[in-house]
Amino acid sequence: MFDDLKESPSPRGVRLDGWKDIAKYLGSPDPRTVQRWEKKRGLRVFREGDKVFAYAADLDQWRAGRVVAPAGSFQPVSAAMAEPTTTALAPPIERPTSVIRWKGLVAAAALLCCVLAWHFWPRELQLLSCRQLTRDGRRKYGVLFADRLRIYFTEVVGGRPVIASVPIAGGDASFLQLPFDPIELLGGSLNRDSLLMLGKDRRLFEWQITSRKAREIPVPAGLLGSAVWDPSGRRIALSGNDSLAVIEPWTPANSRPLQYPGQVFVSGWDPQSGRLRFEVLDTKAGTSQWHDWTDGDPAPHPMAHLSPNPTERNGAWTGDGRFFIFEAESAGHSELWVADGDARGQSRSYPLTIDARAWRNPRALPDANTMLAFAGESQGRLVRLPPAHAVAELKPVLPGVPAYELDYSRDQTLVAYTRFPDHSIWRCQPDGSAPRLLTPPQMIAHQPHWSPDGTRIAFMGKKAEKNSHWRIYVVPSPGGDLYEPLPQGEDQGVPTWSPDGRYLYFGDLRAMAGFNRASIHELDLETRTLSTVAGPLGLWSPRMSPDGKHLAAVSHDNKSLYVRDNTRRTWRKCASMDILEEVAWPPDSAWIQFASTRQNGARALFRVSPNCEQPRQVVDLSDYALLGDAWFGIAPDRSPMVLLRIPEEIYALDWNLRRQLP
Repeated sequence: MFDDLKESPSPRGVRLDGWKDIAKYLGSPDPRTVQRWEKKRGLRVFREGDKVFAYAADLDQWRAGRVVAPAGSFQPVSAAMAEPTTTALAPPIERPTSVIRWKGLVAAAALLCCVLAWHFWPRELQLLSCRQLTRDGRRKYGVLFADRLRIYFTEVVGGRPVIASVPIAGGDASFLQLPFDPIELLGGSLNRDSLLMLGKDRRLFEWQITSRKAREIPVPAGLLGSAVWDPSGRRIALSGNDSLAVIEPWTPANSRPLQYPGQVFVSGWDPQSGRLRFEVLDTKAGTSQWHDWTDGDPAPHPMAHLSPNPTERNGAWTGDGRFFIFEAESAGHSELWVADGDARGQSRSYPLTIDARAWRNPRALPDANTMLAFAGESQGRLVRLPPAHAVAELKPVLPGVPAYELDYSRDQTLVAYTRFPDHSIWRCQPDGSAPRLLTPPQMIAHQPHWSPDGTRIAFMGKKAEKNSHWRIYVVPSPGGDLYEPLPQGEDQGVPTWSPDGRYLYFGDLRAMAGFNRASIHELDLETRTLSTVAGPLGLWSPRMSPDGKHLAAVSHDNKSLYVRDNTRRTWRKCASMDILEEVAWPPDSAWIQFASTRQNGARALFRVSPNCEQPRQVVDLSDYALLGDAWFGIAPDRSPMVLLRIPEEIYALDWNLRRQLP
């Protein structure tokens, strides 16, 4: 290959003249590559005027110091080239330290970029499976708690709350035999092998799962809305209506309650860091905010929202403390979300459920990426209840229409209703056909009521503008422009018609002098004049009887029902209950129906005559799963109507957080 090379008397051996010969000797097809090696890699060449040459020995030394060539890549040209020489070779070319340092920094920066890219690469929550664990159709409420064998929860059997359990894999429920009457399961502790339960008279009990023994835990007055053990099983976080406290059971020294402007609900303790997370619900605005508290903190730290939804609640930590799972609600529909990251503003959240079901009260299974939750249809179903309240005899009203707050026209040919959960007003025929929307978009509306002649519908509504008020609106039955008869003043409540259709009666939603001084008002639609109906202070939510002889109203504390004789213009207290609401008249005005809630949470429907005889219970609602936005009415056949939640069941959801694929 190099037969034309010249022998040189130089002790360095063979001389190579020109870039082409040097490139051939070094095995490079391009002389320009060799020129770059001279400039950047220390290749030793010589020049005579405009000629360039190099010695084979110098090139061999440079190649040996710089490149480990594959076997057989370079062969000596002649014996003279292979013979050793005693001449001192040129010193090796050393790489500058600055170059080494620069390349090291580049490599480190590249590695850091890879790490950061991996950390910030978008992730997504993957729902691997969803398994239904119960199928009994009974009403369930409260929290879920699971050890490594069974799942515990509260459900209603025969009108009575019981604590039930099913295997982790699902199946038929069994019921705990307790020495006290339970109202609700509040949680449990794996370390203590026990459950926390709320009993009658709002007493707190601990139930040992293995030994089946119970003992009462004394708690400060007013602090038993929710309760959660810390991971060590030494302390309990308790919430009241607007307060939070951490206590050590059966010890005299406990923390003073902290007060908050809203309802407080405790979610749980991070099992790794020991921080406590709880929510504060603003009942007027319908929004909530998370707070974190750790030992040594002077005060809990408020947190930013973890999802786009206005209300977030019922949270729980996974066993390793890496994730916080919670329920997020908007417009009456609740979903499950998972948040990761630090509690101080670095959390990233991911939706887990996006179907039509309403999900609530999630809890994590120990040592697994599996969460448990209740789930049911968010739409609900409107039914007529027979007095025997047999589930098989429930009769649907407007099947397939998400309706409540129904009012039938006097001739019963049309129905006005509120659509759930978007709270718009509609009109349709009794079979649900020919529906017509009566309210504009971005308006929240409630309680439509027909005028006696069937030409108009009055309702209460609020526009989506900032600082807007609840107002009474009147709309023509076929639909059309809304008429606002009284655009000024405080918030206006549910309207009800006089028998001649000239007057509307309504109560205050808020009273500047205090709600205990609220009044019933009479609005003349012809003259647009407003007057106050004489009677006891603090009445609201009036309902006129269809015959116009009586006006029913509820006290401001929702504990008493008053009835006015419109002829004599006198009021009488007709009934008193723990909580009394949803007053309604039948078409013949023979009696008044209302719903009552007892202190233990049990609900029932009662009826009382306008003469204020003893109220009688007509339906026990304990066995029915009511929607949170509960409503009770009367059908044309005089049977009770109620909006029920489609029975919830328990589901197990397996999930995984993974990097999004490009």
